[in-house]
Amino acid sequence: MNPTILLVDDDDFFKRLIERAVSKSRFKVSLQHVWDGEEAISYLSRGENFCDAAKYPCPALVLLDLKMPRVDGFEVLEWRLTRSELKEMPFVILTSSDLQRDKERALALGADHYFVKPISWQELVAIIETLDTLCGKTNPG
Repeated sequence: MNPTILLVDDDDFFKRLIERAVSKSRFKVSLQHVWDGEEAISYLSRGENFCDAAKYPCPALVLLDLKMPRVDGFEVLEWRLTRSELKEMPFVILTSSDLQRDKERALALGADHYFVKPISWQELVAIIETLDTLCGKTNPG
């Protein structure tokens, strides 16, 4: 069974771009998507809309935007720190923010990698293909 990646991003164009990159990459994954940090927290904690583990499998990795409505990516990273069961799950930031303080804050909150959008198509596919090493870091259950 292919590992699952949870994409947390409120940009529909970027969502479709990630879906296309995943379909073109050699690394085969199942992609789940939520629109903001509030939905991400609900997904990761098996909230009422995401309690069906067959339909919403535990991700091996989270691709997280920082700038989103309701609950942003920083708040998701802060929430994650309170959840021991998510300690080993890799979180990769894909954001439009190229501010050094945002990068430092995200990494201090436990993000594993930080990439700034927009990135080229080739870079995006390469990022997707290298995620397999991060997905192997955790054993989703």
